[in-house]
Parts: sequence; structure tokens; C-alpha cells
Amino acid sequence: MPNEAFVIENQIRDAKGSKGSLVIPCGLLAENGEIYTDADIREISGHEEDMLASKKIQSNRKMGALLAKCCTRIGPHTGDELEKHVKKLPVGDRVLLLLRIRQVTLGDEFPYRHECPECGYKGMFTIDLNEMEVKQMPDPKTRIYDRVLSNGMHVRFHVMTGEDEERLSDVMKEGDKVTMTILARLDLIDDEAPTLEGIKELGMKLRNELRDLFTEVEGGVDTSVEIECPRCEEMVVTELDITQQGFFFPSAALKKWKKKSSSLQSTGT
Repeated sequence: MPNEAFVIENQIRDAKGSKGSLVIPCGLLAENGEIYTDADIREISGHEEDMLASKKIQSNRKMGALLAKCCTRIGPHTGDELEKHVKKLPVGDRVLLLLRIRQVTLGDEFPYRHECPECGYKGMFTIDLNEMEVKQMPDPKTRIYDRVLSNGMHVRFHVMTGEDEERLSDVMKEGDKVTMTILARLDLIDDEAPTLEGIKELGMKLRNELRDLFTEVEGGVDTSVEIECPRCEEMVVTELDITQQGFFFPSAALKKWKKKSSSLQSTGT
């Protein structure tokens, strides 16, 4: 059975070199109330490949930069003005765009290694990225919501965007990651500005209620993947993180590819 690095190296070698068009599930909300959901993308070029390989740029910043360069149109917007509009897109749109950019660059299959939590089996699995479910946003023209939680707490929250992601990357500490993704969406709790410590104090029931509310109103891609272990036959659900560098160029394959490229250059072949 070929290993992950071998499969990804072949994908890199046989890159599709293509462009694509898609309909995003939430859309860009214009000031006049119009929603733009049609978008064009292109494959990753050498500029983006070098940027992804850089260790000096934070992961969220890399994904934002990749979207700004490889998304070539949203509705009527193109060219230099596009970057600011990409930042205003809801997170669900941005995740789908990243997914499709990977597909037009390297193809629909994503191989990865997974360890079964039940029996410890380690093996390579392949996901068909076309099979990942895309959920449309129920009310694309509404981006701010008021709700009441089961304990009577009133909350106001908004659909998370690329601008929120950038703010998170500037202030987030690793130990606060889960709470910060909740805080980034919240505007008010009982008419007061929410705080990091206040969200940490919430019990799991209320935190889950908030996450369910976010999921209910936001569109996007279901990145959960169900895997059947070939050894113990247990079904395991895992989350595919498509915002990491490895989703585009897993490090082992990338290092091997770069080493081979350097060797070819040194021999003049």
C-alpha cells in the first residue's frame, strides 16, 4: 500500500493546473442588501506554495492570504478590491473556498494517516472531498441574531467572518482556542459586552447551546469524517482540519518533494 507522502507527492507532480467556479453557501452581503454567492478560484501557484511553507506566518494568516490570492471573483468583485470582500465572507464560505482551491490544485482525493482510538491501528485513509456535505445558510440576509438560552440569559451574536478570524489570530493563546471561537461571535450577554473569563465560567450545557445556535444559522461545510477501522471495524468520527498547511502540502511529502527538486536541479536534469 502506498504511503501518504507517496500519494501526495504524485498529486503535487500531477497537479491539475486548473480553475473553477462554485456557489458559496452564505454569500457576500452587499450594502444594498444583495447577496453574491457565485465565485471563481484558481490553483495554488509558486507564490502561495512558498507562503504556505513559511514558518514565520501564522496558520490563520496563511489561509487568509491564500484565499485573497486564489479567489479571483465574488459576484461582480475582482482585482485589488477583492481582498477586502474575501475578509467579509462568513467562515463557512471561506472553508468551502479553501476546500475547492485544494481540489483544483491537487484533485478530489485527500489521503491522510489516522490512528484508531479503539485498537491503535494506524493506516492511510482517503477522503473524496466532493462527498463532504455543504449546508446552505438558512437566512443569508441576516447576520446578527438575538436569542434566549435555557437559563434565561439573553445573547446577541453575529455570523463569524474572516475579519473575526484575523482578530482571533492576533490575540488568541493556544489554551483559549475553544472559548475564543465562542467569544468571537458574541456581541452581548444580557446587554453587556462578553469577556473571555465570563465565557470560560459558563457550564458545558450553555456553551453547547451557544455552539448549536451558531451552527443553526451559519452555512458551511461539514468537516466531520466517519472512518471504519479495518482491524476492529469500529466506526470513528474525526474532524478534518482543512485550515492547516498540511491539508494542502503535508510536511513529509513536501520535504521529500523539495529534496527531490533540489537534487534534480543540482544534476541539471
